[in-house]
Amino acid sequence: MSKKKIILFFVFIGHIAFSQIVTKNDTGSSISINKLLSEVVVTGQINPINQKNAIQNIKIIGAKELKSGLYNNLAEALSQKLNIQLIQDNVLGSGLKMQGLAGQNVKILIDEIPVIGRLNGNIDLSQINLENIERIEIVEGPLSVNYGTDALAGTINIITKKNYTLKKNLAFKSYYESIGRYNNSFS
Repeated sequence: MSKKKIILFFVFIGHIAFSQIVTKNDTGSSISINKLLSEVVVTGQINPINQKNAIQNIKIIGAKELKSGLYNNLAEALSQKLNIQLIQDNVLGSGLKMQGLAGQNVKILIDEIPVIGRLNGNIDLSQINLENIERIEIVEGPLSVNYGTDALAGTINIITKKNYTLKKNLAFKSYYESIGRYNNSFS
């Protein structure tokens, strides 16, 4: 059995360069190319751009951190970031403050679409399921030019998962806190 190794090298103008070794044996050829791209953000810009080239300082909570099991809901995930405070209310749900400004000054988006339905100025973040979130982009500071006057404290863009598989999944999540707060989710 003879094996031949061929090195392929590609360069695309304006993109990254990558190379891959292709092994050919008697049964056929197999090629797999892995590209390592830096993270792209969409919040605060007209077009998606590289995070390093963004005008604003954008904090990202990635899928790995969300799946780590540290957080029960979206509110808990956001409360671990600097300049974000969690507001707990057993009747109205959980909201947040960003840079000292209350919930009505924080714009919350899901896939670039504004979330509506505020109660007492806050959106109940504990009702958003973490299982459907790919990553969260947090931009501190006013973005009223891009997103309206209610983005004075900052903007939180929740990017949902796009590639759904047809396999069947069943999940049940439940928790109870000593302050009388509980949540059950079934998906």
